[in-house]
Amino acid sequence: MVFNTFKFIAFIILLLALYNKSFAQQELITKHPIEDLIDNIASSSDDEIDYTSLYEDMNFFLNNPLNLNSASQEDLERLKILNDFQIKSLLDYIKQHGKMLSVYELQLVYGFTMNDILTILPFITISDTPVDAGFKFKNALKYGNNQVFLKAQDIIEDQVGYSYITDSALLENPNSRYLGSSYKAYVKYKYNYKNKIYWGFTAEKDPGEEFFKGNNKNGFDYYSDHLQINNIGIVKTINLGDYQAKFGQGLLLWSICR
Repeated sequence: MVFNTFKFIAFIILLLALYNKSFAQQELITKHPIEDLIDNIASSSDDEIDYTSLYEDMNFFLNNPLNLNSASQEDLERLKILNDFQIKSLLDYIKQHGKMLSVYELQLVYGFTMNDILTILPFITISDTPVDAGFKFKNALKYGNNQVFLKAQDIIEDQVGYSYITDSALLENPNSRYLGSSYKAYVKYKYNYKNKIYWGFTAEKDPGEEFFKGNNKNGFDYYSDHLQINNIGIVKTINLGDYQAKFGQGLLLWSICR
């Protein structure tokens, strides 16, 4: 009896030690900056990576964790942390065993290591899939997620194309210098409501381009926008503007609808 009690106490202590170690590792991963995870993803992938979109997606999931019980293959691919085998294994597990009850149930999914689980924890959640009560415009306005990404770039060193020139010299040789400033500006706005609406636009000004004056009175010299609507009324899916289409194994095709 004493021996069994000793084994039971030892077992409890072991569980607590493993839990504390796992919790400490989870806290460490959670506190890692997104940039570190992006570096790890980039170093393990042979595909060309859009770092701006990757950063935005990971930041989105950090603030809006992905519910694995309702996540689609596209949602899991967008997360970029899991490989194709892990995604298929996870979807097959949920299909076979039903909704997951805890994130730690991922230990039972074939292809997931503890390190994989700790890495993905800050970006996921496990909850019952709510019943869809239908799309309501007021809910989209109130509960929609908004993201704004701003980037500016300039070269500190003096450049010939931006050096001072007199008006008379410029008139004689219009191509002797750039008309605009040397900085590059980039603005991206994204809105989404659940998996119903995705909308956003991108604006960019290249170095040397005028800004809200001269030949470029519209401000940025490049504008782009996109709109995606899913499962609203009779609409199954509508895509307008920029979109990404993926075919086969890792082949990316970028297109713009006009």
